[in-house]
Amino acid sequence: MQNGENKYHALIADKIFMGGAADVEAMVINEGVEIIVDLREEATECAYPSDHVRWVKIPLDDNTKETEANLCCWNLIRTRTC
Repeated sequence: MQNGENKYHALIADKIFMGGAADVEAMVINEGVEIIVDLREEATECAYPSDHVRWVKIPLDDNTKETEANLCCWNLIRTRTC
């Protein structure tokens, strides 16, 4: 769901949303998002830390060393077999 204030949008209606770090709070509050997949290399924490939100960092950078391990973690979270 997107309104005049939000800059995020649904990739899959009511399921998967895409937006910037500034949009995370609105996605959590308005859409009930529970898992944040952060693609920012420079991120050190979730843009909207909350006890009921799981933050997964999968940095997009040509020389990152974290991506492969985090993609494995994302698969565990996605399939809920953690």
